[in-house]
Order: sequence, then C-alpha cells, then structure tokens
Amino acid sequence: RSESGTTEAIPLDERTIAIDVLRNWKVKGGRGLVFEVWDLGGQAQYYTSHSPYFSPRSLVLLVVRPTAEDGQYYTAGQLMEDFVLMWLRMLHAHVPSCRVLLVCSRWCSPPEGETLEQHQAHVSKMCAEVEKAVAVELEDLNQQTQTELENLRGQVVQLADSIAVGDERIREMQQHAGRGTDEGGGHGKGVAPQDLEHLRTLASQLQKRVRVVTSKSAAGSERDAPAVTMELADGRVHCVECVGGDGSSAGELRRVLVKCARALPFMRESIPKGYTTVKDACLAHEWGRVAVPMEEAVEVLRGQCEGQTVDVHGALGFWSLLGFMLVHDDWLLPRPTDMIDLVRPLVHHDPLAALDKTLARARPSAAAQDASADWVVPGFAELGKEAQTEVRGMVERLVDDNVLCEGLHAHLRGWKDARDDAERNALLGVLERFGLVVVHDVGAQEQRE
Repeated sequence: RSESGTTEAIPLDERTIAIDVLRNWKVKGGRGLVFEVWDLGGQAQYYTSHSPYFSPRSLVLLVVRPTAEDGQYYTAGQLMEDFVLMWLRMLHAHVPSCRVLLVCSRWCSPPEGETLEQHQAHVSKMCAEVEKAVAVELEDLNQQTQTELENLRGQVVQLADSIAVGDERIREMQQHAGRGTDEGGGHGKGVAPQDLEHLRTLASQLQKRVRVVTSKSAAGSERDAPAVTMELADGRVHCVECVGGDGSSAGELRRVLVKCARALPFMRESIPKGYTTVKDACLAHEWGRVAVPMEEAVEVLRGQCEGQTVDVHGALGFWSLLGFMLVHDDWLLPRPTDMIDLVRPLVHHDPLAALDKTLARARPSAAAQDASADWVVPGFAELGKEAQTEVRGMVERLVDDNVLCEGLHAHLRGWKDARDDAERNALLGVLERFGLVVVHDVGAQEQRE
C-alpha cells in the first residue's frame, strides 16, 4: 500500500522479480473472503518461472496497458497479438479451467495532447474490441479443452483394458508355471510386469490431466465431470488507474474481485472431513527441504492426523489446486515460496547491474540501501578481487548463454544458505523436475540451462 493510500507508480527496485506472494489478503467489503495473491512478473525473462505456480482453481487478474512507452496507443489487434493471446494460451495449456479478469490500466493518464475525456473514449472503444476478440479466442480454446477431455478419457479406457488383459495373462502364466506346464506360453507371450507398470504410470498421468481439465481433485470424482471452461470474469475489460488518481477505480476493482471470486464454480463446494487438518499440519511442519517425496510426506502427515480417517493424498491434491502447496508427479512442495526464492536470482532482469549495485552500496559514500542489489549475489562486495572476477564471469554466462555454471549457485541468494554442494545439487534436481532447468551432459561435466 502506498503512503498516500492511493495508486501510484511503483519504484523500480520494489517491482516484482519473478513472483511475489501476498498471504491472507482480506479485502475490504469481502465479508470474510480471503485471497492468496500470486503476483507474476510480466517481463518476458520471467515467463519460464511461472507455469509451476498456475493453480486450476484460480481467478487470474491479467493487466495490460493501452499505450506503449512512447505514449502511442496500441490497436485492439496489437493488444491481442502482443499480450492477451499469449497469456490466454499459456493459461489454457496449464489451467484450462481458470477465470480471467482482464484489466486495462492507465484509465486516468492520457498521453500528451489529449484530454481525459478523449483518452477514456479511445480506451473504451479499444477495450470493447478486445472483449469481442477474447470471446472468439475463448470459444476456440474451450472447444480444444472439450476435445482434449474426450481424447483423454478414451485413452484412459484403452489403457485400463490393456492393463486388465495384461494382468489376466500374467496370472495365467503364473498358474501354468505353478503346475509345471507350458500350456499358456503363447497366450501370455510378451507380457512383462515392467510393461504393465509403464501402462499404469501413463494411465496415472492421463488421469491427473483429466483432474486439471475438470478442476476436480478427489480420485474418481472426475469420471463424469464436464470440462470447466475458461471464461472472461464479469464478461468485460475493466479500466483502472495504476499510476495516479484518487484510487476510486482500484476500489471498484476490489469490489469486482470479490464479486468474481464468489462466482467461481467451486466456492460453495464442501470438502471431506480432515482436509483442513492436513493443510494446517503440512504448513506447520518443519520439512527441512524444498521438495519431499510424496510417500514420505503422506506418512508424516498421516501421523499428525491421529484419530482421524483422512485421505491425505486427496487432501494434498485438493490444496494444490488452490495453490497452498504444489504436487508434482511423486513430489510435494509444502511451501511453494521456497522454490520462488531459488528461481529469482536465475531469472533476475539485470543480474550484472545487481552486482554493480552491491559494490556501490559497500562504498563509504553509498546512498540509501538498494533492495534489488541483494537478489543475485548478496555477498559479492565481500569477495576477493579474483573471486569477484570469477563470479561475474559465471553471471555473464548466465545472462548471455542461459548456462548455470558449476559453482555459481554456491554464491546465489537462497542457494548459498544450503548446507553443502550435495544439498544444492538436490535443489537443482527439484528445479529440473519442474522443468525450470535442463541438464545436459557436456564431456565429464553437467551443464544446466
């Protein structure tokens, strides 16, 4: 919140780096509604860090501006092609059931030479055209979702049939082997337990995708559920002022947020007894690491729910849909914000400038503290000259080639606090599992991008 209580420009050093999280935001007039706010940085260098944090059961606030940096208006077509379409398609790929609240900023900031009335008329016309274009795009995306859901369910049925046939053949082979005969040799030929295990893994992956598309969490509950379609929340583009003004348009946006949140399709859904106990236990437990094997996490949480019969797997899946924690394949991230801290120095918008600021701040004549300097290598100024040169070279490779050199992560914010290289390598493995880094074999060394 700004000191004046109104909307105004955010200082550069306080802008979002990758992702910021605001917990337990209780909106004025929300009548008890609580928001978990995930603020995703809009600059292109942060895009790769976003996808793990998209939650199926979410209200997405997508903000665009009507003018370019030079003050020239975008056309509705430019806004769609350069901004809106990319985000709609990215969201659809990961969370096809989300609701999108589209906002156009700078409502009270006309370009030089235009009156406020002329500016708002121009923006209103442009937003009306964007609304129509968004409706067409969402209709196409929702049709894709329905087609995907039908294909997924067909594949799940085929896999279930194949698994059932394979199980039967293996049983027959075992029976024949027990009788010391080879009567079933031809019938069960080619069926191996590892083949069936592969089919079961594939079926499980498809069922997880079905649950994302239908926004269902409990095992079996998604069987006949329809695809929950993407929608433009409140049916229109909302215009607000994010730079100056009296804050009235931001107040109106808060009212719209409450209205749209209460209209989300799952808001009146009851949850099984014990799910809240699992969430509270998971958030309170000291895990000691960013990612925990799912079976280990379930065992720990089951022990903390003594006296209750709770589907811990189902509970974790449910709260993952809401973003309280992340479930990825067979891994649980009990506190997603821990991984954000690991990602930030890797996707920082200008890490070399951050190193220079760290050095400048260490000088006796340094001005006020600059928070952005600590996002990459917070102890850079304390390193010797030779070490500084080495670290700067590794940061340059990160910037120029997208390569994370061996040894750099021992200096990066968040990473340097790890106990040893083994723990840092384990953290790199977590990022690899989430698709945030790619490991290549380069001779005798591993190269991470």
